[in-house]
Amino acid sequence: MSTPPEPPAPVPRGEIIRALVLLYAGTGALGVAAMAWPPLAAWLQALLAALLLTVPSVVLRGSPTRIDDLGTDLGPWPRTLAWSALAMTVVFPLFTLGHQLLQTQVMGGTSAWSTRALWRWDEDLRDLPPDPCGADRRRVSVWATDDELWVIAPPGESVTLHLEGEAGAPPPAARLARCDPDGAARASAPARLGPDGTLRTPRGGGLRVSLSGRDTLQLRLGQEGTPVPAEHIATGAWQRTPDADGRVDASRSIWWIPIFLCVHLGLVALPEEWFFRGYLQTRLDQRLGTPWTLLGARLGWGFVLASLAFAVLHPILIPGAYRLLVFFPGLLFGWLRARTGTIGAAVVVHAASNLLLAIISRMVLFPA
Repeated sequence: MSTPPEPPAPVPRGEIIRALVLLYAGTGALGVAAMAWPPLAAWLQALLAALLLTVPSVVLRGSPTRIDDLGTDLGPWPRTLAWSALAMTVVFPLFTLGHQLLQTQVMGGTSAWSTRALWRWDEDLRDLPPDPCGADRRRVSVWATDDELWVIAPPGESVTLHLEGEAGAPPPAARLARCDPDGAARASAPARLGPDGTLRTPRGGGLRVSLSGRDTLQLRLGQEGTPVPAEHIATGAWQRTPDADGRVDASRSIWWIPIFLCVHLGLVALPEEWFFRGYLQTRLDQRLGTPWTLLGARLGWGFVLASLAFAVLHPILIPGAYRLLVFFPGLLFGWLRARTGTIGAAVVVHAASNLLLAIISRMVLFPA
């Protein structure tokens, strides 16, 4: 008479708690380190990805369960892509409609659907830096939004700006900018263009220059007749250093879309789904059970708690209560993981969701 197999050992609650503590504490430490040493900010996503991929193996050390036993593979690609396509076909139109209604009817924006909005500036130049008007800033801050270039000088300093024109382009329209007490840069009176086509910032202030109609940027920055040293210039949200003294060159194109998708597949969606759906949801399901059935997927409280833990991670590096809203797409990713038994479809839909949001967010304009 054969001996019945022993039931699997219950998942230790302490293991799950250790995993979350390691993840949240490690993420917080990365944020503090980036504030203390700003160049680290450019590597935050890669470091967070490494943390997400490593923590499950660390807490499973000494356990009979290995990370490979938890369904962290991507699954057969035809099946993965089929489930991904089905989920995106059903959910994405509804999400796009809801996003537009929220932004226009509640937030006061205006719809601006145009393929032109798909073009954007190079990553090194794009978006507002963390604190362009900080009292302790020591570098010239330069960044671009869709059709505006901002240049903010350090306190007590002034810089000259020359924007080389494209063939047939009119002289750039510019406004003086000032740093408000709340730390925001505000445009004010029109700036006067010098006879040589040069603009000058007020001391401790800056300029907002129109980039309307431009797809390339060749900016020259000077101070007291000489080019501003490259190490004294910080560009874009990541505060990058340009390659040459006094020069900031950039272009606007549609190629950010495939680059964005590749980066989010490898450095965002895969690590996050590996931890939250591959490890955490599976271990919570093993501990709490899966008494519910939803559209063919066996679910339990692990499905909800993993999405909640996923949401809590997001405001740690980039504060903002709105970032907790990722709880809801987390439920979709959790359902895909439960329905397919792997994380492949969740990874694909996660990355595609981030791309969709990046695109449709550019289709709404707000008053300045």
